[in-house]
Amino acid sequence: MCHQVSHKALFSIRFLFLLYINDLPRNIATKIRLYADDCVLYHTINYPDDHNFLKSLFASFCTWCKTWQMTINFRKTVLMPFLDVCFLPLFRYSFNGDTLKRVPECKHLGLLFSQDMSW
Repeated sequence: MCHQVSHKALFSIRFLFLLYINDLPRNIATKIRLYADDCVLYHTINYPDDHNFLKSLFASFCTWCKTWQMTINFRKTVLMPFLDVCFLPLFRYSFNGDTLKRVPECKHLGLLFSQDMSW
């Protein structure tokens, strides 16, 4: 048996997703870029305390996702610092036992970004 989804239902699903996701920037106090179902959070870290602030932002993001019953795919979610990390301690960002994987480069919207700011 084949089930079809009407265009009206697809529009409703997309509209609800947009309502959800467009609420996000009002609830997270950092820079956010949204594109389709992708979300990029970024924050400048100048001092060690900024890492703690970023951790709290990530926790707020996770709480927002939980509130709206959206799950974070931790296999696709990465942490990429744009700096030379050898002089900073390695901070870990995690939520409910899932830790973000630190990567030296990441592909986003077809562009490959690297930690040393080349692309």
